[in-house]
Amino acid sequence: MAYEMTTHFQVDDGDPDNLKWIAEQQLEWLEEFARKARDYGNEDEFNLGLAGQYADMSRKFKKLRRAMWDGKELTGEQPAEILHDLIGHAWITLYRMQKMEDGK
Repeated sequence: MAYEMTTHFQVDDGDPDNLKWIAEQQLEWLEEFARKARDYGNEDEFNLGLAGQYADMSRKFKKLRRAMWDGKELTGEQPAEILHDLIGHAWITLYRMQKMEDGK
């Protein structure tokens, strides 16, 4: 089964520039997240819960800190990709939190 997603979000001329930029980027981020998520298969098959999500994000933050705080050059993932991954991990975490609240 496939789902086609459409969204309508209006950004007005008076809105902050960062909001306009985020609105333009969100579909690209979602497409990147979906592409990466497909490599993992069904998320419920290997669910380590919120602690697992925290561990995944913690590893990403460690790499991000090296690049952004310590000024080190990364040889693999670059800061923008790491930040995109963190957005995806935040979405997954919120999804799992909602499932817990719903008792699923």
